[in-house]
Amino acid sequence: MPYRACHVLFILTLLLSACASPPPPAPDWSYEKEAIEMRVKADPQLNLDDGAPHTLVLCTYQLRDPNTFNLLAEDLEGIYKLLACDLFDHSVATAKRFIVHPGEETVHAMDRAAGARHVGVVAGYYTLHQDRVTRLYNIPVSVETSGLVRRTTVSRPGRLSFELELGPLQIGP
Repeated sequence: MPYRACHVLFILTLLLSACASPPPPAPDWSYEKEAIEMRVKADPQLNLDDGAPHTLVLCTYQLRDPNTFNLLAEDLEGIYKLLACDLFDHSVATAKRFIVHPGEETVHAMDRAAGARHVGVVAGYYTLHQDRVTRLYNIPVSVETSGLVRRTTVSRPGRLSFELELGPLQIGP
């Protein structure tokens, strides 16, 4: 009986492994026109200081890897470096600066840079706190499968759309 049980278990394992599919291929992180949409909604009391609203600088980074962005966002000196909106190292595919006015509502369509997998945002509020002035978004990946007998799987970078609610003292949730 143990021989028969081992035989059945072996056949069951073969059947299950035959049904397993390989992981989808890695997407081609190439340039795509207007693949990122950022909606900005600024509070009328934006960047409140001494009871008065002010404009603020908003910088977006398209990142190949988010690690350096996250490290810089951990302390005040790093946040100031991020607000310079420069290509601070090889992980940055592109950076773009925006000026946001109190009460403004705008939509910004951005081209996705080649290699960009994440979008980091930093806002230049008078009071700078990491968890209140930075956000990080992952560019989604869409996986498409076609064919009934011979299945083909393709991965592509998806379109990223996000909304930034800029409050009086911080980026909203």
